[in-house]
Amino acid sequence: MKKISAVTLVALIASVMLTSCNKSGESPTSLALQKSGTMLMKIGIAVPNSQSGRIPVPGGYITVDSLMINLQRIQIQENSGFQGEQQGEHSDPDGGGSEGERGDIVISGPLALEISSGLAAIGPVPVYAGTFLQTDLHFAPSPLPPLNGNAIVVRGTYIRTDSTHISLTMLSRYSNVVETRIANGGIIVPRDSTVTVRLTFNLNSWFGTVPFNNAQLTNGRIIVDQSNNTQLLTVFETNLRGSAEEELEGRH
Repeated sequence: MKKISAVTLVALIASVMLTSCNKSGESPTSLALQKSGTMLMKIGIAVPNSQSGRIPVPGGYITVDSLMINLQRIQIQENSGFQGEQQGEHSDPDGGGSEGERGDIVISGPLALEISSGLAAIGPVPVYAGTFLQTDLHFAPSPLPPLNGNAIVVRGTYIRTDSTHISLTMLSRYSNVVETRIANGGIIVPRDSTVTVRLTFNLNSWFGTVPFNNAQLTNGRIIVDQSNNTQLLTVFETNLRGSAEEELEGRH
C-alpha cells in the first residue's frame, strides 16, 4: 500500500458497532462500516490532563505551550490467524503484501506533530480488512525546524507551589520504538476502507514524575537536554517507554 505522510482531519461518517472485551482473550472489537463511510482509528489513552491544562509534577505543576514530536513512522500490525504472534516480522516493509498475507498498515514520515493538547490526527490512510492488535510508534530526531535535530521539543512553564513561574525548555533526541498493545483486545476491520488515525498521548504519564523541583537553572530558566539537567531527561525518556497503552475505536 502507499505510504502516507499528510496530516489532516477528515469527516467522520462511519456507522460503528463496538463490542467490549477483556484481558481473558476475548475476540477483538468489531467495527462495522457503511459502504461509503470513513473510519476513525483512535490510538492512545484518553487525555487525563486537568481541565486547567496543568500537569502535576514534583514541587508544583507545568503548563505546556508547545510540544512537537517527530515520528519516523507508525506501524499498526496485522494479526489475522496468528495466536499471540505479531505478523509484522513477516510483512512487506512498505505495508503491502501478497494476496493472503497482507502487510501491516504503515504510515511513513517523517511526521512532525504538535501535540500540546495531547491529540494528533493523521489521514486519510487507506487500510484493508484485518485484525489489528499492536501499534509501534517510531520516534526519531528531525533536522528540520522547529525540531532542529531533536525528536521531542517541549516549551512551557514550571510553576512552583509558591507560585514562582520558571520558563521551561526540554529537548530530547529520543530514538526508539514505543510498542503498545491496542486495548480491548484490538480491532477487526471488516473490509478495505479509509481512516483517520487519531493519536492520544498521556502527557501526565510523560511528565508526572520528572523532578523539575531539582532542576538547575540557567539564567533563571530550566533547560533539559543532553547537556543540562540530564537526570530529568533520563526520567522523561524512561516515562516514554513505560507510558504507552492503547485504545482504538471507531466513531460515526
